[in-house]
Amino acid sequence: NSKGYTMATATINWENGTKSSDHDLSTLQENSLSTLILNNPQNLQQQDFYEFAKYLQNGGQLVIRYADGDFSMMLLIAGFVNTVVNQVDGGFQLIAETPNWEATAQIQVKASDETVAWDVIDESELITDEDFNKPERDCGPTAGKACKNCTCGFAENEEAAAPKVTLEMLENPGANSSCGNCSLGDAFRCAGCPYKGLPAFKPGEKIVLSDDFMMDI
Repeated sequence: NSKGYTMATATINWENGTKSSDHDLSTLQENSLSTLILNNPQNLQQQDFYEFAKYLQNGGQLVIRYADGDFSMMLLIAGFVNTVVNQVDGGFQLIAETPNWEATAQIQVKASDETVAWDVIDESELITDEDFNKPERDCGPTAGKACKNCTCGFAENEEAAAPKVTLEMLENPGANSSCGNCSLGDAFRCAGCPYKGLPAFKPGEKIVLSDDFMMDI
């Protein structure tokens, strides 16, 4: 900003709710103040601290003299550092600084010439003989059934392959029974019996189901 002028210190006073300043900050160049003093500030907002920081030089000081209040969070958000609060006659005095570096400052980091020793781990040492043992499965074709909470897909395949009772089988039940036990009930039926879950019936006599008996035919 080429407009305005520079000065070392500026003071802003608040008396009976009225704000007055020895200089109009809007006429100053940015980064021109080494010290900005606020006496008994009232109703300061976050934007005010952004403005204070704008006019202070790098490493400049903001001095706040006040009776009560807490400005620490607004100072931190505005980028002030090294905040110190001291008790003085009639209240407190807070001094905070703007960071003493440029926004685009760069530093060089020199790599150390010392050799860093790394602990090298042989991955084969992490494997034990137990890891080579084939786990026993309690689910799938080898187990002959699906386990509880099956996630390998065998339960779905088992359900899809299960025999389904048809309308013809209900109309003429047991006509094609190979074991002859289909009509006797679940206690006598084989594992793959399509009549599993149905009540006992007389061979050749139509099976009548109640209205709330749910089945897929």
